[in-house]
Amino acid sequence: MLEFSVENFRSFADKQTFTMYAKEKNNIAGSTLICKYKGQDGVLKSEKLFKTSIIYGLNNSGKSNFIGALELIRETVKKSYEDGLPFKNNSQYFRLKQQYRNKPSSFEIIFVGDDKIRYEYSFSLDNIRVYNEKLIGYPKGQPKLYFSREYNEKTEKYNYDTLNLIGNSKVQV
Repeated sequence: MLEFSVENFRSFADKQTFTMYAKEKNNIAGSTLICKYKGQDGVLKSEKLFKTSIIYGLNNSGKSNFIGALELIRETVKKSYEDGLPFKNNSQYFRLKQQYRNKPSSFEIIFVGDDKIRYEYSFSLDNIRVYNEKLIGYPKGQPKLYFSREYNEKTEKYNYDTLNLIGNSKVQV
């Protein structure tokens, strides 16, 4: 994982991003690794990343909610083909301000696959529906949409784009 972002989920109101990039010059010896992947410009990139990370803080500062957000991504990926709603009967939005009540929770993870390609996977959902979901990869440096689904409020149906996921299929409605 290169980066992870969460918004409007449990104790996270505004977008919060966790990153594994090791930007500092004076890192402890052996604490980093070099990750090579095809970047957005098509060139093989190398990025210095931390091998491990520690999440710490005061009680009730969001550590468990951070882990819960990562778990939710895992469950959504595993079960999205079934019903796609990991918290179907239990909204997980930020509850301390009314303005967040009707806003979906959003998640994004940026990672490098075994094929050395950078991917960005994101989705937004609440306890009623998934509003959008997409997977973008950079196999030749240019963004390639592998799939997306977008909820259309007017038709109350999903628009799917799976053209690059399963070959030569058409955009589905």
